[in-house]
Amino acid sequence: MLEEVIFPRRVGHHAFIELTRRHGDFCVLSVAAIGQRDAAGRWSGLRLGLGGVHDTAILAQEAAAVLEGAELSDSQIEQAAGLALLATDPPSDMRASAQYRKHLIPVYVRRALQKLRASAE
Repeated sequence: MLEEVIFPRRVGHHAFIELTRRHGDFCVLSVAAIGQRDAAGRWSGLRLGLGGVHDTAILAQEAAAVLEGAELSDSQIEQAAGLALLATDPPSDMRASAQYRKHLIPVYVRRALQKLRASAE
């Protein structure tokens, strides 16, 4: 018997971006970002998930941690994008090579974080 269901509280802002070769195809790379922004413009509870860049989807914890309490300036986003790349071990498959995915990771993390920042403005 189910007695209780607890859902985590809703996160204030989110962003998702992916690259596919064709609409509806498996993604080459995907990035999801969530977080909350306070009245002073500082972000907290940031989580950064990446798909297609490892054997399984991963959380780029160090990249998100560096943004905790930040305003998501361009330089902070650039730093997080570099850290996200270090957290991955992209595979080569029929959709893309590991080298191509390594090139795309910081680009797409940067875009997702910029989209997250824009969602709060």
